[in-house]
Amino acid sequence: MKRILSIFFFGMIMLFMTSCSQKSNHISVFYYDKDDIFLNQLSKKLTDNLSKKYSITNYYASKSQLKQNLQVDEALDESSLILMNMVDRLASGAIVEKCRKKNIPVVFFNREPLLEDMESYKDCYYVGPNPDKQGMLQVECAEELFGNPSSLNPKYDLNGDNKIQLVILKGEQGHQDAERRTQACLSTIRQKGYDIELISIGVCNWNQTEAYNLFWSQYNSLLKNAELVLANNDEMAIGAASYIRSVTNEEEDIIPVIGVDATIAGKKAVKDKLLSSTIINDDSMQVEAICQLTDVYMNNMPMEDLNFTIENQKFIYIDSAIYVEDGNN
Repeated sequence: MKRILSIFFFGMIMLFMTSCSQKSNHISVFYYDKDDIFLNQLSKKLTDNLSKKYSITNYYASKSQLKQNLQVDEALDESSLILMNMVDRLASGAIVEKCRKKNIPVVFFNREPLLEDMESYKDCYYVGPNPDKQGMLQVECAEELFGNPSSLNPKYDLNGDNKIQLVILKGEQGHQDAERRTQACLSTIRQKGYDIELISIGVCNWNQTEAYNLFWSQYNSLLKNAELVLANNDEMAIGAASYIRSVTNEEEDIIPVIGVDATIAGKKAVKDKLLSSTIINDDSMQVEAICQLTDVYMNNMPMEDLNFTIENQKFIYIDSAIYVEDGNN
């Protein structure tokens, strides 16, 4: 009997140790959706890097915060680190609180949480681009085309009124990056002295088809007067530019359309002169920052080992640049 009990308790101890071992090496990664082109690029790189060292599970929320909340509840007990791309940034407080109660670090990426939620938990960080810089760079691209604000390039000032008729395509209403890119575009173009007429701010949910359909439905009544289109991402930019080309039959970018992300499709669109330009949203460096934070937490390393600057003790912003064709893309 004693031998049986010893074997039983030994088995229970081994099971407990195995369970702890699995949790100590397991990372749960959450994405707001599976159909986002930029996030698909980032996800592949992140999965390839993390899976070399750790056990990981990817979760996709299909744009449902309720579904993502349930996924988090399911994953907490088996996770020692949470990597989180939220559906709705207003849900960050609940996610942070769940992680804090379980003493599990959480690294948000690509969708910036509310500052007060970040500050409520010491083991909480964010990795993403600086959307203000991205909006400013889009305007720099436009400046190269339109030239001096007091005497616009007649190739692009189609009606000769020395104003820029502007359309902005916003990714999502209330999305931090979308709002800040949009506001940075508007404030920068005005600071540079351009007289603009804001024709429309269309919300197209980062989606190429929605942007195409917006132009299809409003082109004759409104958008045919556009002289510049600034889109929060390449997919919406490609959708708008595709419709414009279909009705103008122009081979060149007579109405400049400028995107953000420099995805594979975005780079090709620049090469094909469908887009005037795009801004690099450096997914490789975002992945590198996330992986370094992961190593710090999974291996009890000091934060000083990070090769990235942490702003306000919580944020790692990855720099952006104007995409320039190098002949290899």
